[in-house]
Amino acid sequence: MVVANFVRVVSWSIIGLLIIISVFIISNTIKLTVHARRKEISIMKYVGATDSFIRWPFIIEGIAIGIIAGIISIAIVGLLYTVCVTEIASSDMMHKMGIALLPFSQMASLITLVYLLIGIGIGTIGSSISMRKYLNV
Repeated sequence: MVVANFVRVVSWSIIGLLIIISVFIISNTIKLTVHARRKEISIMKYVGATDSFIRWPFIIEGIAIGIIAGIISIAIVGLLYTVCVTEIASSDMMHKMGIALLPFSQMASLITLVYLLIGIGIGTIGSSISMRKYLNV
């Protein structure tokens, strides 16, 4: 019970740290894009573009980055899970204990949904932070 709680706390800590790192990376990517397009943004403001008209392309870019990261994560997790399950299932101990592990295909739809939603959320948050902090419109 103590080991399970320790593993749970460490896992949530690592997840939180990875989320913060992801938001930071996406925020910096959007900041670089804003910096590269600063002249275009100032021209757009001069001709009357609203703040949301300028912000939305950057938010969509952050969402796209989040989706791509989610897809890459799904592929890596699926591959590693399949390799681990194959190795563990071939062990004699698993046969003696009568334990069967689920194949990745049975969990893929839920994992895909969760990873993509988290990617979209992190991308949106990273873009919003970057826009609020570095885009003076």
